[in-house]
Amino acid sequence: MVRAGLPALEPTIGRFLTTLTAAGLTGLLAALAVALLAGGYNDIHNATQKTDNAVLMEYIRNHLLDPNGWGYTRLYEQSGLGTSTYSPPPDYDASNANVVTAWDSKSHGLTILSDHGNAGGLSGVYWQHDTLTNTNQVDPGETVWSDLFLKSDVSALTNTHPSIVALLGCSSIILVGPPWPDPDQTMADPGSYTDNTGSELLAQGAAAGVVGFYAPEPYAPGWSKPDNGNTSTVGYYFAEDLVQNHYSLGWSLFETKIRYTNKFYNNNYEPFHWAFNLFGDSLRDTLDPKLRSR
Repeated sequence: MVRAGLPALEPTIGRFLTTLTAAGLTGLLAALAVALLAGGYNDIHNATQKTDNAVLMEYIRNHLLDPNGWGYTRLYEQSGLGTSTYSPPPDYDASNANVVTAWDSKSHGLTILSDHGNAGGLSGVYWQHDTLTNTNQVDPGETVWSDLFLKSDVSALTNTHPSIVALLGCSSIILVGPPWPDPDQTMADPGSYTDNTGSELLAQGAAAGVVGFYAPEPYAPGWSKPDNGNTSTVGYYFAEDLVQNHYSLGWSLFETKIRYTNKFYNNNYEPFHWAFNLFGDSLRDTLDPKLRSR
């Protein structure tokens, strides 16, 4: 599929965003109270010691989705050894083909994808075999990379089920490429420009709005709860603001940054969480009376 230019996309995106603005984001998420949750492994050392992004997804499911009456589609690592085990079992293995299948199978108000990232998409590792030096632990050469969702996968999606999308991985919405500007110079003159997975989702009409990071960002090894910080905590705060607090898209983004600053940096500016940004209409004007003054 050849990517259409913005003028050609304006009717499609414009109609959808107009609908969202008129109904309010709260109304959209209430009508589409189903989330797509997909996460692979950032790392794995053995069957129990790993950074499994399904932990974030299950935390969101247990603390936000179930209490607020949401449904969900879950995609966790099921390949190789030391697989991601939960009850009930996930709906799909975590792969880019399955993300596309799940995305197009029904409407999801919110889609959260979490793994290692770059401008080309999100990928993780899984434990393929245990045949080298040490039994029951991962040795170099026993893991392989597995794609969770790529920019090239966007063309396989229809625009029938556009979603609010969170891409929780490094540089998923990065716009500039190397050589990087000197830190003391303006970003108005980078070495190059690049498109990315987030911009592709929005341009193709597959997403109503996309949040992600425009720079490399750290993950917290063994993340298990929001107090652990880094990318998963940012993702949880954002989901909480949308699902439980019923904030608009723009206010959810802003409040996430402020809360992270207050929690982890004692109100001091740090660049990490400010790299968390939005492509799309912030939709600050909602029908929720509590938010009209926001």
